[in-house]
Amino acid sequence: MENGSGGFLGDIVFERGNIGFYAGNQQFATKNLVFSKCRTGIWSRWDWGWTWKSIYMTGVTVGLNVTRDPGGINPGCNLVLDSVFNNVQTVVLLESTTGINGTTMVVLDNVVMQNCGIGLKASGSTLLAGGSRTIASWDRGRIYNDANPDGMLSTAGMDLTLLRKIDASLLGPGSGAPGGIFERLKPQ
Repeated sequence: MENGSGGFLGDIVFERGNIGFYAGNQQFATKNLVFSKCRTGIWSRWDWGWTWKSIYMTGVTVGLNVTRDPGGINPGCNLVLDSVFNNVQTVVLLESTTGINGTTMVVLDNVVMQNCGIGLKASGSTLLAGGSRTIASWDRGRIYNDANPDGMLSTAGMDLTLLRKIDASLLGPGSGAPGGIFERLKPQ
């Protein structure tokens, strides 16, 4: 999928192949995508902001590749939430987070890893270990808060668990990882 400005995609199964979903867009939301035995589940090659909710991957080599095309622009922000990665060699692959026009940001929020090799690899270095665990909230990129209104660059990654404040009324049944944000089907 290439270009455009905004949109939604959901409830799709990608099975086998080199790249399950080749993605580039300005602002986009996806929900309930399943990837099985793809070499790369998602290649988010450019975006301004992309939300990946309730993603399930199993037997995938690279789950989310957040690298640009040669000569292209850097991807913006990729938020992965309430998702499960099972037997994935590298859950997230990044190149350098800084670029001429900004910073590539990846936020993992309520992400379950089951028997994964590497959690996040950037520029050849492992920044987030794999294994089997739940990542409550983690970021690599710019972080904005009261103490850093202009943003603070987190190149090594940062645990945001203590900063994560989600009202209990927003939590509820969903198809992703347990304890996630409430979701329902898109009206038809």
